[in-house]
Amino acid sequence: MLESISWQEFLTTVALLLGGYYAITTLLLYSREITNFFNPRKSVGSTDTRSDQSDSLESQLLGSVRLESAQQEIPREESTDSDAWEVAAPKDEEETIAVVDLQEESLKKDLVTIQAEISSLAEIVSLGTREEAISLFKTLLANYPQFSGTPFRPPISQFIHESCEQVNTHQFDLSEINSWWEDSASDTRQ
Repeated sequence: MLESISWQEFLTTVALLLGGYYAITTLLLYSREITNFFNPRKSVGSTDTRSDQSDSLESQLLGSVRLESAQQEIPREESTDSDAWEVAAPKDEEETIAVVDLQEESLKKDLVTIQAEISSLAEIVSLGTREEAISLFKTLLANYPQFSGTPFRPPISQFIHESCEQVNTHQFDLSEINSWWEDSASDTRQ
């Protein structure tokens, strides 16, 4: 039985059946939209067909919801001169707070760095003489002049003192370490 049907007849029949199915389904589901597309509503009293068409489209798409701004003309582009813009200068308090916060963050990052360098340097100077150790610590402090007049200075001096004690190297007094700050500051000025 299947030998008597050719492929061309089979494909034609399937195409006609699928096309008919989709045509009937489309007509049943979208009949109202199709008739409105071919027969648009025309207003009796108005001569402006554009606004009537947009109203009918809105009512079809949005139902009873209407946009109130549809009747207003909204400009597409607005250009202004750069001279018309007024830029308010930041208040002094805000600017100082922002600068102080940035400086504190920078100092905290530098504090972590200098502590790591102090730990490494304490181990290195344990192999050398006391004078070499003092010279290297002064050089290190000269590389970080931003700590000179800050509240971070005493903890750094204490950290140098404790690092040298942990490594069992040369013992330095805190007063001696504090004098290095002045020596390193005078070395950088010269």
